[in-house]
Amino acid sequence: MKIMPSATNRYFLPVFLVSLGLVFINLFVYFQILDFSMVYFEEEEAFIVFADGVTLNNIKKIFIDAATSKNWYQPIALASCMLDAEFLGSAFGPRHMVDLCLHIGSVLMIFLFFRMATGTVWPSAGLAGLFAVHPINVESVAWVGHHDAGLTLFFLSFCLVVYFYYVRSPSITRYLICFACFLLALFSHPRILTFPLLLMLLDFWPLSRINRRARKSQVLSNGQVSFTSTLHIREKFPFFCVSLLMVGLGGISELSTFSLSSESLFLEISLIPKILVSYGAYLWRIVLFTGVESNRYIMPYSISTWQVVASLMVLVAISICAFRLAKKGHFYFAVGWAWFLIAMAPGALANAATNSLFADRYAYLGAIGIFIIFVWGVPRMLEALGVAGTLKRITVIGLSCLVLAVLMHTARSQAGHWRDSLSLVRHTLAVVPPERISHESVGAVFLENNAIEEAVHHFSMALRSNPDSASVHVNISSALIRACQPERAIYHCKKALLIDPENSEAHHNFGNALLDLGDCDGAIIHFRRALELHSASYQTYNSMAVALLCKGDKKNAVAFLKKALAIYPAYETARKNLDRITGEY
Repeated sequence: MKIMPSATNRYFLPVFLVSLGLVFINLFVYFQILDFSMVYFEEEEAFIVFADGVTLNNIKKIFIDAATSKNWYQPIALASCMLDAEFLGSAFGPRHMVDLCLHIGSVLMIFLFFRMATGTVWPSAGLAGLFAVHPINVESVAWVGHHDAGLTLFFLSFCLVVYFYYVRSPSITRYLICFACFLLALFSHPRILTFPLLLMLLDFWPLSRINRRARKSQVLSNGQVSFTSTLHIREKFPFFCVSLLMVGLGGISELSTFSLSSESLFLEISLIPKILVSYGAYLWRIVLFTGVESNRYIMPYSISTWQVVASLMVLVAISICAFRLAKKGHFYFAVGWAWFLIAMAPGALANAATNSLFADRYAYLGAIGIFIIFVWGVPRMLEALGVAGTLKRITVIGLSCLVLAVLMHTARSQAGHWRDSLSLVRHTLAVVPPERISHESVGAVFLENNAIEEAVHHFSMALRSNPDSASVHVNISSALIRACQPERAIYHCKKALLIDPENSEAHHNFGNALLDLGDCDGAIIHFRRALELHSASYQTYNSMAVALLCKGDKKNAVAFLKKALAIYPAYETARKNLDRITGEY
């Protein structure tokens, strides 16, 4: 008697080969990032704050102090920065390796979930492949300063796999594991607080869960399941409660500050056109994968009427199409489109509040919805066009290979721009019109990389458009100090202090300029004032030590250097100065 192979054995080899393929294409695109340094933005303060690794003070900052801030509440992501500093030190290669492993793990678990949920191997592989190498995910993988995106989706993808097993065989253990994964993801970054709604979509398709009441009333018709018959709201209740709690903690400041007062309500309503345009920009970016790799060097965007109208028309048209196709049994389209709209909501709101079109990292979860539509929709579109049988399989395979090849090439090229801050900003300058450039942000990058002439040029351009900006005057004074032009630097420091008398950085730069001119007493006065305004400035403590050394006060200089290192243990300049002084004793 011939023994037929079990379903598990029959699918093991294709699943294994697909998994290897997914790992390979990820390595092809992203292996280069292991040699990259880090692109610095404001968020990279975590690398400084937690540079001394695991300490009680850092734990307090992560779980208590962060809860009172107005930014995203993400203690798990901050804790990961602390653990990175503890176990990986200041090297960037291992940190990039962690991000790459998180991305690969998410890709494999997304493939595994859809493989089990839909019972198909190759469509699930196509979905995972699109997610693995789509250029919109480059920022989330290559920007080591933002591995909160990688952490978030890793926990969510694991949550999906556990959720499948819970649906297949419910148990309190599996439910708690699933809920714990959601908590870890939510506290990595709260942009995924709409995830409980996504679980309800998955209950409808592809899981086709039927609740007890619907089963008793026999709501099934022609083998199809209605959306209401799949609702399991009670078991999602804890998920929704935690999401609402996150809003209450200020996890998303745009939501937590919502008010029904007439002025606030008008401001909230005014965000709607911006949200619509943000959705349209994400859809354009996902479908055509064109755009700038980072919007941090671009001026806030002013939307136009035609953009609002075009975005609204596209969104409404696709929504109507999704509804009609769902009535015909094409549930994948409705679920994919609803997934995109729901998952992108927090990110679109955050973009609207900051006058940005999009931030690629916000689409790390939402883009999966569009990938679902593409992967399951193309074969059905070919069937509608009369392409079937062998020709259909050849067409699907050929189209899939072509799309993946183009995406891999594009993503690999875009990932290369994230080698360091200078590479990214120069690429942005090459592809963005000059009037759209944020010259202050660009100048800060050139200053950080000691490209002084370019820094002064861009700060001067920023000063032309905004002559009353204290921060621009401060930045240009920093560049002039490095260019050994202390007199010009003092002029801009005075301008900054006239605009903002309590600007600690202006006092700090004023002191450095006076120090260059040999006026140690005047420098000390400004350094003391800077420390009164900002007592956590490790650079000012170091500068104060240099000024004290100028006066021969080595004892107090050592004390100030130790304070600088207590704030930022990895501050090499202070470390070298301290070693030089102690070596002279």
